[in-house]
Amino acid sequence: MRVSLRWLGLFLVLFSFESQSSIEVKVRLTPQPSDLIAQLDLEDYVKAVVAAEMPALWPLEALKAQAVAARSYAAAQMKRHQGDDYELTASTKDQVFSLKTLKSIQMDKKKWASVIKAVNATRGMILTDAEGEPYWAYYHADCGGHTEQPKDVWGNQQESGTTDDEGCSLRAPWSVTLDQNALGKDLAVISPVSHGIKAIKVIEKTGSGRVTKLEIRGLEGVITVSGEDLRRLIGFEKLKSALFTVHRRQDTFVFQGTGHGHGVGLCQMGARYWAAQGKTFQEILTHYYPTAQLSHMKPLDGTTSVRRLAKAARLSEEKR
Repeated sequence: MRVSLRWLGLFLVLFSFESQSSIEVKVRLTPQPSDLIAQLDLEDYVKAVVAAEMPALWPLEALKAQAVAARSYAAAQMKRHQGDDYELTASTKDQVFSLKTLKSIQMDKKKWASVIKAVNATRGMILTDAEGEPYWAYYHADCGGHTEQPKDVWGNQQESGTTDDEGCSLRAPWSVTLDQNALGKDLAVISPVSHGIKAIKVIEKTGSGRVTKLEIRGLEGVITVSGEDLRRLIGFEKLKSALFTVHRRQDTFVFQGTGHGHGVGLCQMGARYWAAQGKTFQEILTHYYPTAQLSHMKPLDGTTSVRRLAKAARLSEEKR
């Protein structure tokens, strides 16, 4: 593992151990103006992401599925940003990553044994679309019982397919109560009309029940806002998902819902459930990404190319 940092145009080797592959990724650790960028082995990057995104004590097959999803997302970003100063950010904008976690993995292999095993077992594996291009393998914490299409959340044209998830449908719902004045301040950044909110009405939902459009009536008029924009303005940890209902209670608005996250792609709680039921990581990936194929990435003439694996998911399923 070799990690170098670039700051103000200078490259410094931070620490160096044996690398696992010849594919490197550039990750922006800090935003402008400092723009601290780490350049490191892709497999080492995936280890740190898996360690941050999923508990190391979860079933191995779930960790493997998470590793492939994280590597796939990274590959898609690397292709999109090929030649740029960096390809990924180290936050939830892309995938959570820290050098502190990476060094901990290297120094305490016993603690992170399952993460290391999961990444090594899936080394180089990514998901691809029908044209062999890296697949945008989005993932989230808890789908609330139903996953969602990217286009219904962000307008993304990729068709990922959706699924019902029995492992998440039985989880306890969440509830948050927000004062109408505080809510008005949160929404003031998009429109002064939201001052003195009198009513909030859901006017559009997806097939899974996620809110895509709301009508907000204030003292000075009416505005419409998407469910995901409302989550962003209020706070993703307060409004955990767009799978909610809302009603007024005196001077407050009560949001009640299920799930945690955008609901697109792999559901981490669901992956844990299916792995505990004996499903392989290939089967888990097929469940959440039915339109994708399991493939292998490798460098070729300075670019990233994709070589198909022999339909590993279907072969694995046939052997069961």
